[in-house]
Amino acid sequence: LRVEMDERGRAQERYRSLVDHATEAILILDGEKGTFVEANPSAEKLYGLSRIALVAGYGIVDLSPEFQPDGQRSDVAAMSYVKKALEGEMLIFEWTHRTNEGVEVPCLVTLNLFPDHTRDLVRASIIDLTEKKSAEASSAKLERQLVQAQKLEAVGQMTGGVAHDFNNLL
Repeated sequence: LRVEMDERGRAQERYRSLVDHATEAILILDGEKGTFVEANPSAEKLYGLSRIALVAGYGIVDLSPEFQPDGQRSDVAAMSYVKKALEGEMLIFEWTHRTNEGVEVPCLVTLNLFPDHTRDLVRASIIDLTEKKSAEASSAKLERQLVQAQKLEAVGQMTGGVAHDFNNLL
């Protein structure tokens, strides 16, 4: 019996370590209230709040701007997503969060039902897309600059050809 208890304790420690060392923010939400009941260190880093502060009454709506980039009201959309997750759907969507300092952070969110016999819980896995979005914007800018340079080169070649033909006519 003691060996079984020790093994169970080690298994719980491994699972806790798995969550604590995850690069994505992992939060457990109360499905009825929309408030956090658990948060890992990556969630603390993302929001700029301690775990204790996060679980003391913050929710997904509190850490989101009033409106999402697509025009949806954050409070209405968030509770709709949570409701779908409670019904068993696994949802993956982009969402803009807001840090404690008010900085908006683009994120990829995965929501799914979190099994618990005492209340309705939802697991949220959140990946900060700031660097990815920045790289995409830089890539798009470089692509636009390349297209512009190609257009200028084509105009230059055409102008040179016209000048050459004009010179020949003279």
